[in-house]
Amino acid sequence: MPRFDFSLDELRAYRPDIRQPADFDEFWTRTLAVARAGGDEPAFTPVGTPLTACRVFDVRFSGYAGEPIAGWLLIPSGADGPVPVVVQYLGYGSGRGLPHEWLPWVAAGSACFVMDTRGQGAMWGVGGVTPDPHGSGPAASGVMTRGIDDHEGGAASQWPLQAEFVAARVAS
Repeated sequence: MPRFDFSLDELRAYRPDIRQPADFDEFWTRTLAVARAGGDEPAFTPVGTPLTACRVFDVRFSGYAGEPIAGWLLIPSGADGPVPVVVQYLGYGSGRGLPHEWLPWVAAGSACFVMDTRGQGAMWGVGGVTPDPHGSGPAASGVMTRGIDDHEGGAASQWPLQAEFVAARVAS
């Protein structure tokens, strides 16, 4: 059972003091414009699998600096029109794994798009196929701090761009 420092009423009323850098809006406007303008259209390649409940596609799309990001798209076999889509944006250390790992969403009648997070996928699970080719600089064990001193190209700006891309292009 989770425990909180605040009561439920205090949590509902809580408004944190948010300190944004002076160039916050400018940075994200510029970064999103560059990301949206570059790269190729997503590629959806059918994958032959023994799975009968869904059609499987290997999806590749351009992420930060045009580098390819990989994902799986599973669509229920009987779907002949739009269906709900569950987007799995994996966390620290995980990768897209194998298509059969995402069947619970298909069994529930939803399509599922699961993508690699750049530079992740080697710490647990079956893994991923999306490297981070842009180097690092100082980093602690793991990858969350990789590129932390790089305002433009570090993981803190790359990963939200991947999520934005999926929301804007792949899941639509």
